[in-house]
Amino acid sequence: MTAIKDQRKARAKQKYRVGQLVMLFFTFSFLGFLWEIGLRWVVEGELVKRGTLVGPWLPIYGAGGVLAVCLLRRVAERPVLTYLASCVLCAGIEYGTSWYLERMYGLRWWDYSGYFMNIHGRICLAAVVLFGLGCCTAIYFAAPSFVRHFAGLPRRVRRTVSVVLVLMFALDVGGSSLYLN
Repeated sequence: MTAIKDQRKARAKQKYRVGQLVMLFFTFSFLGFLWEIGLRWVVEGELVKRGTLVGPWLPIYGAGGVLAVCLLRRVAERPVLTYLASCVLCAGIEYGTSWYLERMYGLRWWDYSGYFMNIHGRICLAAVVLFGLGCCTAIYFAAPSFVRHFAGLPRRVRRTVSVVLVLMFALDVGGSSLYLN
């Protein structure tokens, strides 16, 4: 039991450098992309590219993951509080993103209107519960593991990959704002 508490304390104190956060953003964005495609395939039996961008990334997952590991590390020693804070963070991100996309483009990329305990169809209890678990997974397991793996790459490779991804992402955001997916 003490070993688990020590691990939580270590994660609570873990700070990430900018380069690590960039790599985590793209990793979480790509994993979110795969999650959304896989979920749609399992639930509805069809393969559909999800998101507003052309590339294989969903920035809402990247931003959510990075915000979770940055903002919630202070409470990581308390898993229940971490989970509840993750749920609130995710609900805010998802509601705000849905609102922004609808105001900006006049379109809805998701609608939870038919789900239990939804708010304006932008968020629902089931999604918030699931995303809260995802944030806890990111904080306690995924981010520390990914950062260890990133550290195994030569510094020049990490920087080059980060710069290329940021440039591709910027081009994607610019192009996709003109030609919606």
